[in-house]
Order: sequence, then C-alpha cells, then structure tokens
Amino acid sequence: MKLRFHSALIGAAGVFVLATTAFAETPVANAPAANEPAANEGLEAIVVTGSRVISDAAKSPTPLTIVTADQLEATTPTDIADGLNKLPEFFGSTSPRTIGNPSSNAAGNTLNLRNFGAQRTLVLLDGDRVAPSNSNGTVDVDILPQMLMSRVDIVTGGASAVYGSDAITGVVNYILDKKFNGVKYEANYGRSNYGDAPMSSIGVAMGTDLFGGRGHIEGSLHYFHQGGVAMAARPNGSNGQAWIVVGNGTASSPYSYVQYGRQTLQGFGGLVACNCAANNMQFVSPGVLGPFNPGTPTSGYGVSNGGDGGYDSVGDYQAEQRTSESFVRFSYDLTDTTTFYVQGTAAEATNSAVFANGMTTYPYGYGASTFYTNNPFLSPAVQAQLNSEIPATRLL
Repeated sequence: MKLRFHSALIGAAGVFVLATTAFAETPVANAPAANEPAANEGLEAIVVTGSRVISDAAKSPTPLTIVTADQLEATTPTDIADGLNKLPEFFGSTSPRTIGNPSSNAAGNTLNLRNFGAQRTLVLLDGDRVAPSNSNGTVDVDILPQMLMSRVDIVTGGASAVYGSDAITGVVNYILDKKFNGVKYEANYGRSNYGDAPMSSIGVAMGTDLFGGRGHIEGSLHYFHQGGVAMAARPNGSNGQAWIVVGNGTASSPYSYVQYGRQTLQGFGGLVACNCAANNMQFVSPGVLGPFNPGTPTSGYGVSNGGDGGYDSVGDYQAEQRTSESFVRFSYDLTDTTTFYVQGTAAEATNSAVFANGMTTYPYGYGASTFYTNNPFLSPAVQAQLNSEIPATRLL
C-alpha cells in the first residue's frame, strides 16, 4: 500500500499603490493638443513575431506529443497506459505482457521513451514529479488517477537540462481535469477469443464547485483486474511453436523474431557436452542416448529455428494484474491570481506471473549440470560411450 499526500501553496501576489501629485507647468511648444488624435490611432493589426506561449504543439521549440484521454479511450478502452504503449515513441515499455524480473515489477505498466530505459523517462502529474513506486526507481503509471485524466503531454526529446538526469529521454506529464463537475462512471468486462484472460474495470469520478465557485472538490475511485494467460493455454505455446525475440535493439544488432525458437545448448532430455563419443547427443528416454537435432541456426544468440532444443512451456504470456486507486483534490481561489490546493492519493498495484528461463521474449539458458559417468542408472553401453576419449585432432 502506498499513501502519498501532496500539497502546494502559491505565494500571494503583492498589490502596490502609487500616488502622484500634479504641478502646473508651462506648455511646451509644438506639443499636441489634448483633443488631437494619436499618430497610431488608425492601426488595424498587430503582428507578434515571437511569443513564449505555446498554443500549437507543432510549433513547440521541443518535440511535443499531446493526446487526450478521449483519444486514448477510443483506441484502447482498457487503461491509459495501454493506449500510450501503442505510440511508436513508447516502444520498449513494460506491461503485463512483458514478464520479466519480478524484483523490478517488470510486469507492471512503466513507460520507456524510445527504449532507453524507464529510469530515464520522467513521469509527472500536473507538472509535479511522481514518487517511484518500484524498487528500481520507476513509476507504475497505473497508480495515477485514471478517471480524472484530461490529456497526456509527452516531451519526446531529451529534457535533462530542465528536469535533471531522470528526463534524459523525455517527460510524460499527466494532466488532470481540475474543474470536473458532475458524476461519471465506467464498467467494462471482456474475455479473449480463447475464453480466458478476463478483464474487468469499474470506476467512478465526482466533482463540484464550492463557496460560490471559488472552491472545487473532486475525487475518483477505480479498480482494474486482468487475468493471466499461461503459455500452455495457447496452441503455439505448449508445443514450442512460439516466436522468440532476439537482438539488442541497436543498429548493429536489431530486434528480430525467430519462429519455432529453440535453445541450441539444451534439450528436454539433457544435451551431452563432453570430450567423448556421446558429445552433442541427448537422452531420448531415461538412460538411452540418441542423436540431437540442433535445428537451423539463426543469428548467433544460441537460438535455432526448429530442432530438438529446449523451449519454455510452463511460463506465462501475460501476467495477472490488479490495480485499485483512489484520489481526492480540493482547491480554493484565495484571489484572482492565487490558488491553494491539497490532494491525496492511495493506490495499490500487484501483478503475478510464472517466469521461467527460456521464456519466449528472450532466450535465457538453464545452465549446465554435471553428473558422473559411472552412474548406476546408466547402461554399460552408455557408460562406455561417455567414457570413451576422443583424440583432440577429431574435435570440431
């Protein structure tokens, strides 16, 4: 459970009165009469050649993308983060479908501009930094108030000179609808084509003016649940037909996809690696050696297309996700130019999944196991193959 209260008070503006005293003076020669029209009275237009007020994102001095909550909801009714992840600048962001290291909440919704690392993307809420919610310093954006968002401003260029080193790749600023009046609610439910992965979302937001319009209060409650999906629940996950992503995402090593991805250095029965006659053979059944098909090599990442190599069939394609958040904000106009506000939020986000080495999103290895060739469960013929030394000249 994370509880955060934020308050801000803007300093009051000073008012000054300037008193003047008039003195009689001698009129200056050639001075214009009081009823004479000014020289620029006939001016019809004023052209502003420079301004610091940005009214058009296309004319912003920094690369800027603005998307409204309505636009995101039209494309992705699940949540705002899923809608943002469809934008090309957020390639590399994590979601419940990118299961990874659980210590860094790798199955949560964290934004990653241009895949330089989520720690280099600054997340703001109405211009204020959002405290990290994960152990690696990133922010799970699902804890932000979804029901009261009006738009998301994205600075897609480096902004570290303004915001610091945590904005090296840019800034994502969630803008609230701070004048929301009325009541709105949502309730969604759906399932996948396979009848699993249920998704449910329910939320309500309320807002009203107080004290003759000088005050305003608003709040929201939101709950979201998305079921997990096991690899064995999909036809291409239980029999090794899944695609594997390889590469580092660089110009010299771009991401590529390998269908029927297999590990060339492991097998389900155990791949033998030794200086013996059984080298590169596998156990096709308990205590029985047989040939090992390495498949078609792909790109040097230890992954082949097809063959007898190992693959993961016990992990999850999608993590189970639960998010509940509440938000309240009160503001009051002390003067026409001074506003006081206080806001609080409480949120909890959990995600769980089975993460196994050899996952389909990246081919991790299981490592090697050592056993003795005189194991009593091995037949004498197999022991002879494992103990027969091969001359060094015959090694490949």
